[in-house]
Amino acid sequence: MPSLCKSFIFAWGVVIYVFTPTVAVSAIISTGDLDYDDHAKMITNRVNGQSYLGWGVLASLTYAETVSITSAGAAYDDYHIASQTEAYAFFEAAAGQYAMTVIGQQVTAPLAQWYNATNLFGFSDMSDPNYSRAFFLSDAHSPVGLLSLSDTGLTFLPGWEQIEFSDRYSRSGQFPHDSWLLVGNEPALSRQVSEPHSIALMGLGLLGLFRVRRRTA
Repeated sequence: MPSLCKSFIFAWGVVIYVFTPTVAVSAIISTGDLDYDDHAKMITNRVNGQSYLGWGVLASLTYAETVSITSAGAAYDDYHIASQTEAYAFFEAAAGQYAMTVIGQQVTAPLAQWYNATNLFGFSDMSDPNYSRAFFLSDAHSPVGLLSLSDTGLTFLPGWEQIEFSDRYSRSGQFPHDSWLLVGNEPALSRQVSEPHSIALMGLGLLGLFRVRRRTA
């Protein structure tokens, strides 16, 4: 085979490899406008691309530990603890078209997949496989708000408790393995940066195309 054809085939083979998404063994679990990828451990809003860390990834950390691990330069510095507004946006996206029940400040949506609580947003409650919780920073009289997934559906409750009480749900507390709701600082799509080996292969592909062009000139 002429070297020109070999270079052309090599170049296009590399380009196709680079631009073909890597297939990973994972399951996408959806509720409302949210998709949970149990391989990447990420929840994504299909409408606006907002990302959230799966509830089980950093479950059992205290508030101070969560702040530390999401601070600048730390392992999860591309996330931050959800505000009340961000937590309610998460709740609305999860609820989708379900009718909401309002009792005081508490709002509940009867999700169809409540029974799959351990997988719906990421496992975060070791004590009950049908119960999962995430905290957020509340604007109400108590600084900690609560998102709770149980047999009644998903509940949004601002002003739930004090931070000292929520720390009882950390690994050193009385009820371990619950999580703070962590919001991505950037939309999910912009967070998917090319890996170093993919960049290198792209460079090889472009080099091959350059060689083909020079030989045909």
